[in-house]
Amino acid sequence: MEISGAFVAPDKAEAHMSISGLTDELAMTVIGDQEWMKWGDMVLGPSPLEGDLSEINLAQAMWGGFSEEAGGLNCSSEKKETVNGVPSLHCGIDQASFQQLSSLFGGTEGTGNIDELSVDLWLAQDGRWPVRLRVHVAGTDDSGNAMDAKLEMDITDVNKDIEIKPPS
Repeated sequence: MEISGAFVAPDKAEAHMSISGLTDELAMTVIGDQEWMKWGDMVLGPSPLEGDLSEINLAQAMWGGFSEEAGGLNCSSEKKETVNGVPSLHCGIDQASFQQLSSLFGGTEGTGNIDELSVDLWLAQDGRWPVRLRVHVAGTDDSGNAMDAKLEMDITDVNKDIEIKPPS
């Protein structure tokens, strides 16, 4: 599965999701209090936005967890790097920080036996918002089946002029 999207403050967002094996892309667009869903050539909407835009904006939700207002993220190690054109701190995540990070995704209960875990996070030096996230988890699930999952997220084009329009 691959998801890409954009957020333009204060009230515009779009997300595109493609799933391996399916030819049609699923897309969602929000402008103000209106929402559109698109599957292939079929467009539904506009309809009233259910909930709050921050509930569907992954980057904004993650930033909320790392912000100083939320207590920030304590990295076990930090080194300075430039990622996606942004001066950043590359954080090595320790177990306590991993628990904090995993809580953003619903916790770790029911995840089985984790044999391999790597978490790399880059936070902007100015504002400590997430610039890049790389997670790799491998092991066995509760039934003994092998599992291997990767999550990669890059925040790019920050403060660039991005236009979000309703789908046609």
